Amino acid sequence: MPSKWVPLEASPDVFNAIPNACGSIGLLHALLNLPEGDATSLTPGSELAQFKAIKGAERANLLEKATFFSDAHTAAAQTGQSNVPTDLDVDTHFIAFVEGANENGEKRIVELDGGRKGPLDRGASICFLQDVANMVQEKYFDRAEGDVSFNLIVLAGQPEN
Repeated sequence: MPSKWVPLEASPDVFNAIPNACGSIGLLHALLNLPEGDATSLTPGSELAQFKAIKGAERANLLEKATFFSDAHTAAAQTGQSNVPTDLDVDTHFIAFVEGANENGEKRIVELDGGRKGPLDRGASICFLQDVANMVQEKYFDRAEGDVSFNLIVLAGQPEN
């Protein structure tokens, strides 16, 4: 099945209106898609939890005005090991993969990318971590033609077995 755009009620869109913040936006995608009601979920009433209640452009506007987010982004950017380039037109990017479900309740791999117009269904998922690893190998690493400027970070809970 080819990839397609999917509406995800449990994983609302996060529009990236902040230039060169795709790493922070990728982390925001991951945080907003944590399962609710367990130890990894967002604290109810927290500044981040506010974003789950609103959609699309309204969320982007709030994000642009949220000082806690820009402060955290700036602090992270300035404490890294790399020099920040003066030319902000960079050729790097971050995306996040989350587990979603289709209208039949079947588990899906969903790609969240601030450069796209919405979530992208990357296919069925039986074992999320292994399925994403295989998909990333095939769709990204194998096509990189020797480019090794990749990083992969997994944010995951304890395995069920």
